Amino acid sequence: MSIMNYLFHDTIEYFSKTNKQPLIFKQWISMVPFVIYDFDAELLMGTEINVTRGSEKYQTIKNTPLNTPFKSLLFNVVVPTIKKQYVLGLVERDFNTYTIWSVFIDKSGNINIMYFNDDKLSSPENIDRYVAIKGELIKMIEHIHDYRSAEDKEVRSKSLLNDNGKKSYYKLNQIIYLTKKNHQENVEKTIKKKVEWTHSYRVMGHWRTLEPGKIGKNQEGNYIVPGFTWVKDFVKGEGELIEKIRIIK
Repeated sequence: MSIMNYLFHDTIEYFSKTNKQPLIFKQWISMVPFVIYDFDAELLMGTEINVTRGSEKYQTIKNTPLNTPFKSLLFNVVVPTIKKQYVLGLVERDFNTYTIWSVFIDKSGNINIMYFNDDKLSSPENIDRYVAIKGELIKMIEHIHDYRSAEDKEVRSKSLLNDNGKKSYYKLNQIIYLTKKNHQENVEKTIKKKVEWTHSYRVMGHWRTLEPGKIGKNQEGNYIVPGFTWVKDFVKGEGELIEKIRIIK
């Protein structure tokens, strides 16, 4: 899989050519993507709702604030073993108010995009989809703490965009790769280049999912939150600290 085949690239071109979701499009081209290589297919997301409406897990995900390591996130998950990938992302629009989305290829080969503003959920079906995507984002954020990271600033990739009938290009100059420690060589073989796996970055405080029935801590350290616990900010990884700014203006 070459750098030009990432799904977030195809989605940016789709937004540009169709003139759909201009706000999301503007946000996406400002982000540095996390590309997660999942050789064990642990993060493979299905397209079906996997949380039963009204269940305890459903209510917990729905009602728990979506506190994340960054103000905005763009995950492109690649599962090389079965040649699948999908995209998850979010942007904080206001204090603790988010737009979240998922992108995947449907059975017909079309790009399928779902996005929601968490303060403007109208129908039960939209709430179901929102809860499913939010649950996947929570799981994703948990996994990145266990992965090794590498920053690639030598990416030379661009996509053709439609700028009011004029041709322009979206240029990608940086990617952050994430994978398990034992799969670092597999990533390098896939992207056909060596990268340095010793970078670290600052992770903001966020919620972590617990096993069913467990009680976690709130931001003040009190054990009163069912199903989730608050994780304080910390530095992830080893080596030089990379301060990443992902606030969308």
